[in-house]
Amino acid sequence: MRCGGYDPLPFNVGGDCSGWAGVSIENCANIIGNEVKLKAEPCNRSWEFDYWEYYDEDSQSWISLSHWDNLTAYMNWWGDLDPVPNRIHVPWGTTSYRIKAVFRQLSALVVESKDVPPIPYLVADDYLSAFCYRVEHLLSCGSETEVLEKVTENDIFCYNGHGSYAGYLGLDSSVINDETIIEPSEVEQYNGLHPYKFVYLKACCAGWLIEAWREAFNAISAIGFEEPILTTVAYQFDIRFWEKVFVDGYDTFEAARKTQDELKEAGYGNVPLVTAGVSIWL
Repeated sequence: MRCGGYDPLPFNVGGDCSGWAGVSIENCANIIGNEVKLKAEPCNRSWEFDYWEYYDEDSQSWISLSHWDNLTAYMNWWGDLDPVPNRIHVPWGTTSYRIKAVFRQLSALVVESKDVPPIPYLVADDYLSAFCYRVEHLLSCGSETEVLEKVTENDIFCYNGHGSYAGYLGLDSSVINDETIIEPSEVEQYNGLHPYKFVYLKACCAGWLIEAWREAFNAISAIGFEEPILTTVAYQFDIRFWEKVFVDGYDTFEAARKTQDELKEAGYGNVPLVTAGVSIWL
């Protein structure tokens, strides 16, 4: 082993390597020498780790490595001798190896149905934007197709509008047909296995099918209302819920239940809250 600096050709000490002349170099090379462990952690929950990249000197380009947030690399030149496939070594002859973590900004689809008045609006929009989520709006939306074409592009779904007693979402109460009604099975058909973090349904009775909605979006967490709810009460819930999530730091279910309790104490009655999945932090 060299002294006084980085050794790209580390050897095992002792054993077969003592006086190794005439001994196969494979027995002497410390293939896992100069181990470096990397951990990718976003500094904000509105971002998540996507994959690692390394810079390939030969092609002069960045190449994707792994989608695991833990990565181990070996800063030695013994890659050709390594019996474990795809283990990362510094290319022969180089003394540096550039690896970077690539992060993805999470996005939210905010949908407001066609005949919902501008006030009270959905305050999720303001909080999600302020906390660095990418927000895509479909305002005054009366088209089921327009919504369904966007579902695979986002991580959070927020809906402000009418629901039906069947638990569906109604985009236009003045025109009721297949193009203005969204059912969980339709979302599931478009969404496939694309994962969502959170589904928020500010709509009367959509909570009757809250587990079906969660499954349709392949979501971790979902909340809604399982009975009709007054517009003023829903608006008060909206304001307090998102403040508790982003300002007070509560998880989704705790924020919802605390908001439910606050509104009852304030004289708004019992909010017909329902949840599905598990609680998460946003």
